[in-house]
Amino acid sequence: MELVLLLFSDVAVMSLYPDGVSLGVAGSNEVSMVAETVTIRHTSYECASFMASVEACFILRCNSDKPVNLVAGFPFQGFNWGEERQDFSPETLATRMKLSVMADGKPVDFDCRTTPLAPDTTTWFACWPMKFKPGQSIRVLVSYTVPWSGREHNFHYPQPMDGKYGSYSYSGEFTYIVSTGATWAGTIGDALISVELPSECMGDIGIFPKGYATSKKGHSTWVTWHYSDWEPDSSGDIRLGIDTQREY
Repeated sequence: MELVLLLFSDVAVMSLYPDGVSLGVAGSNEVSMVAETVTIRHTSYECASFMASVEACFILRCNSDKPVNLVAGFPFQGFNWGEERQDFSPETLATRMKLSVMADGKPVDFDCRTTPLAPDTTTWFACWPMKFKPGQSIRVLVSYTVPWSGREHNFHYPQPMDGKYGSYSYSGEFTYIVSTGATWAGTIGDALISVELPSECMGDIGIFPKGYATSKKGHSTWVTWHYSDWEPDSSGDIRLGIDTQREY
């Protein structure tokens, strides 16, 4: 069954080229990410209609004895809205997913840019400048709400069978990329990533990577990864997949 992935990631250091259009992921030897806290909640408890509400908080610290100016970026994609995404501008999608950026509690105006490095991936970047004083720490909060990607298939019996009228099967996936966090200087001092999932759906959900802890609270199960002095790479990307079938 085809899965259409929706990818988001940690904030990254971006490089903007003189043409004002081209950009890419760069790196910084002067600003580090000392802490990261990502919380992914679900606004729907229907296993076939997950909506993820994400808050990603980053503490960035300037290690230089001089002021540092850079451009931060948050990549996002519009795959979850199927073919209609072709009609979206990056600004329209950012509005639809309620994408917002805060720095030390104040709203940040960001520009939505595309990259010519991968023109067929519909990858856009929310980019904004950041200015650090020597030794300064800035708290950046990125938040958004998106549906899981997926495909739903409905089947109907020609007549009721054993009191049941049909069934549906559903597959979906959610990915949160952490490897872009490696663009900051050194390692990430402390990282906590928490995902809330409906307990009744846990048997149908695959969770990666391993090494997580689980705890229950009410009707939810929380899945948590905790890292210290962490150098993230693609093996640490959070990947959740569901494959379920229900009768009705």
